[in-house]
Amino acid sequence: MSDDSATLVCRNLWKVFGARATEAFSTAGGDAARLAALGLVPAVRAVDLSVRRGEIFVIMGLSGSGKSTLVRLMSRLIEPTAGQVLFNGQDLLTASEAEMTQIWALQAAKAPIRASCRAASNSASASRGPWRLSQSCGFWMNPFPRLTP
Repeated sequence: MSDDSATLVCRNLWKVFGARATEAFSTAGGDAARLAALGLVPAVRAVDLSVRRGEIFVIMGLSGSGKSTLVRLMSRLIEPTAGQVLFNGQDLLTASEAEMTQIWALQAAKAPIRASCRAASNSASASRGPWRLSQSCGFWMNPFPRLTP
């Protein structure tokens, strides 16, 4: 898929945790072994992804594999060490706080992810659309409101 047709795009996205991580990343680059030797933790490594409007996209992996960190990077709840995040062609890493607030609005009752429900329930109901999901699991949030049709 070309980046032109994607609503959300991540290019070479990295998050390295530790003292002076950005500075160390500049010298060590994408060498995870060198970063680890410097006492740093490369939590998200060189992620490239594209998501089209209305597409069901799942981020899954083992505990501690960086799923939550990746979502936080895409929504700029935390800042990446390196890389690029685009939403509708706009570089989110250069967006102001006001622009980010407008883009990633918290919404009740319009979300594909419900933190208080089990994963099986979330994935089974995702194909029906967020507007039809049962509210029995409580409050939900949609970090990508403009991706839903």
